[in-house]
Amino acid sequence: MALLGHNQAPSLASAVDDGFDMVKFDDSEIRNKIPQFPVAADLGRCFLVGDSSGCNLAHHVAVRCGGFKFKEVKIRGLVMIQPFFGGEMRTESETRLGNNE
Repeated sequence: MALLGHNQAPSLASAVDDGFDMVKFDDSEIRNKIPQFPVAADLGRCFLVGDSSGCNLAHHVAVRCGGFKFKEVKIRGLVMIQPFFGGEMRTESETRLGNNE
């Protein structure tokens, strides 16, 4: 398990970049740069996890990882805890369905 801290910049793209860079680091350098990294860790069975709006971030990192060729890392899935994919303003269908129309 690795915990990703990301920039708190107002732009989502920055956080997605941080997440993707962390996965690339895990794939290429983690075994050499972090001596405490467990030898038995299986980078071929990785899951991205997020809660609430963090699910949105995990989703976008996973999509970006899908188009990249890693040496060891294989993203096997997402764990989404109470995902929130909405925005600040409700869409027309969210408003309509919220009013049981």
